[in-house]
Formats: sequence, structure tokens, C-alpha cells
Amino acid sequence: MMALHQLRIFWTVAQAESLTRAGKQLSLSQPSLSQQLAKLEEAVGAQLFDRKPGQMELTDAGRFLLRKAELILAGVDEATTGLQEYACGSRAYIGLAGLNSVMRVLVPEARRIVVEGLAGLELDVHEVSPADAMEMLYGHRVQIALLDANSIA
Repeated sequence: MMALHQLRIFWTVAQAESLTRAGKQLSLSQPSLSQQLAKLEEAVGAQLFDRKPGQMELTDAGRFLLRKAELILAGVDEATTGLQEYACGSRAYIGLAGLNSVMRVLVPEARRIVVEGLAGLELDVHEVSPADAMEMLYGHRVQIALLDANSIA
């Protein structure tokens, strides 16, 4: 199994095209980088670089992993940023469930008002039956369930 640390090393070496430049960027020694890349290649079962004097050239497997690594690392960076925003209070999440007809009438204006005041608010809206809205509320999957006053649920 590949580790995130190894993926970051792989990406940096691929961008730098040499262990020397990547080592300087990561503040790691060449032997350490080589060892991590060898472990990664062993974990994935494929050679990722053609090693030439002073140069690291991606193989086809390496080019494939580079595309995937960029998506993974971007996702990790996005998640880290989001978690930091939650930690400092500049981001919030509200799950909302209810009938389609009720949601269409109430949510757009409420969203406009709330989002103006809280730029970091993420609304997760679920259009579901009244029974499902209550189940989601009791199951702590949403924080608000909007129901019609005459709803059986």
C-alpha cells in the first residue's frame, strides 16, 4: 500500500526530474528519496521511473500515477484547508432534508440570506419523503428536517 508521504515524494521527483532538485525542495537526502521511491514501486508493483545519470524520467506507469497523484494530493490539500477552516470557525456545515415542494419554496431565499452572512457555510440539501427526513434527522445525518405542518411524520 502506498503512503501519502511516498506519493508526495513521487510527485516532487516527477516535477523536478532529478533526485538532487527534489531533495533540495523536500529537504531530504537522495538516498532517502531513492529508498521511498523503491518502496513505492514495490508497493504498486511497477517501475515508475527510468533512472538515468542526473535524470529521472517517468515510465508509462509513472505518468499514469502522476495524473492520479495530482488529483489525490489536490484532494488532500482541499480537505486540509477545509478542516482548518472548521477549526477556526470560518466554515460550517448544515444538512437539510425535506419534501421537494417545501424545499423549493423555503430553501432558495433562506440560502441567500444565510450565505450572505456566513460565506463559509456549506448547505447539504436532501429532497426526501417526510419519513426519510425524520430518519435522517434522528440518525444525525442532517441537522434540520423541513416538513409540512400536516405531515404524518
